[in-house]
Amino acid sequence: MSTTLAHALTGRNCIITTALICFFTVTLSFHSILNDQTQYRPKANDIYPQALSNDFVLAGPADYAVKRVHYDCEGFPETTNILLVMKTGATEAFSKVPIHLTTTLQCAKNFLLFSDMEQNIAGHRVIDALDDVADSIKNRNGDFDLYRQLQEYRSVNGDPRDLVKNEGQNAWTLDKYKFLHMLVKAFKEKPDMPWYVFIEADTALIWTNLVQFLRGLDATEPHYIGSPSYLGDLEFGHGGSGFIVSGMTVRKLISMNPNIAAKYDDVMDQHCCGDGVFALALRDIDVKLSKAWPMMNGEKPISIPFNREHWCRPVITMHHLSAEETSQVWSLEQERKKKGIKVSNLQQRYPITLDYLPLTSIKDLLLFADLYHHYVAPHLTSPTREDWTNLSDDTIFHDPPLDDPTHTYRDDRTWHDLTEVEKASFSSFENCRRACDQADDCVQYQFWDRKCALHKSIRLGKKDAGGDSVRFSSGWNLERVGALVGALGECEGPEWVL
Repeated sequence: MSTTLAHALTGRNCIITTALICFFTVTLSFHSILNDQTQYRPKANDIYPQALSNDFVLAGPADYAVKRVHYDCEGFPETTNILLVMKTGATEAFSKVPIHLTTTLQCAKNFLLFSDMEQNIAGHRVIDALDDVADSIKNRNGDFDLYRQLQEYRSVNGDPRDLVKNEGQNAWTLDKYKFLHMLVKAFKEKPDMPWYVFIEADTALIWTNLVQFLRGLDATEPHYIGSPSYLGDLEFGHGGSGFIVSGMTVRKLISMNPNIAAKYDDVMDQHCCGDGVFALALRDIDVKLSKAWPMMNGEKPISIPFNREHWCRPVITMHHLSAEETSQVWSLEQERKKKGIKVSNLQQRYPITLDYLPLTSIKDLLLFADLYHHYVAPHLTSPTREDWTNLSDDTIFHDPPLDDPTHTYRDDRTWHDLTEVEKASFSSFENCRRACDQADDCVQYQFWDRKCALHKSIRLGKKDAGGDSVRFSSGWNLERVGALVGALGECEGPEWVL
């Protein structure tokens, strides 16, 4: 074959190859266009905004959605008017905050994380709440010994968790300085929020109940809401249970005293609790606590005393939850959303492939009664448990103090007022049971270390051997437990507090 002919054939092959590539490209593009004309393309602001803006994975042009959905945010309530402020500490942040990023904070529109050291957790900034405390205070005040150590650790990329064993109390002491600084910084970050909600990293928050609760309140009024604690005559919102401050309250406080945090830094070492000082600052502007207990409370499912005060109340917060317990509570709320609607109805408008599509709103709020039936009732199958504390503590019987013959027990009776059964109750577990049976309102009891405690509410409690020298034994009068639950009955609707 001549060189000229070979070049010609090679050129013709290139032309043919190029033509084939163009043909297939045009064909595929045309096929894609035809598909686009018949397939719905979700928009970020269309109906079911949480599902389409948060849960769909966008690919290519902004209004195309991959046919895959993550359902945890579907039906999540609208929270654009709420700023959630979470407080933690550098020595615990990585053990407590991450679970919230996949639960409590996963679908929240606005949230800030505060600690005593600048950190980054999975791409989320953790703000140092104390970086603007005056150096004169940081340098002379022993409360800031841990803070200085943390900054040194940060400068050499050290792990602050190494300080936990030796600095646990110091971390708690330093914590009290954060409250007012968090408020000021949160206001600086988000000055126009109707509501500011403060919780801690071991607090569980039921968003649906919170949003419904706030719908009944006016954020332009000076609100300060929480679970009451007391220091002398000072009533304040317990920080671990969380507290809520309206935008009006925040703006009023800061406008009247822009340096409110610095003002109390000077005297903070004279106070035990930052949440108490927070209330002092609000008292300066005549804003007092509105009590939302037990909706906002410092217990968790295994320690809640289930009774008439709690039964039909909506649950907004719980405290002292482990990461696993936080996940369980979140999952419970999610399961309540998965009541289901007919997918086919929705697909008439959204022709996308879903195995399951949950409700976009929750009709029934999570009540304490629901927690009981989910967490407690399934475990009350035996009348007694060894190495277990069911947290009974309404009335505690024990040996009378030899040096105080007038000693009164919790129900204001002296030793001479007790029945013979009660006087013998702390001698054995069986005698403690008899004392409970004798008391008409006793539904459970526990015995340990020559003490017998009776209780009128239902608590599950936890395993606790009490160490080498003390062992706990717990019991329930299951017939009375059933009678109490029956008397509490079905809730016709949520019973709000406030």
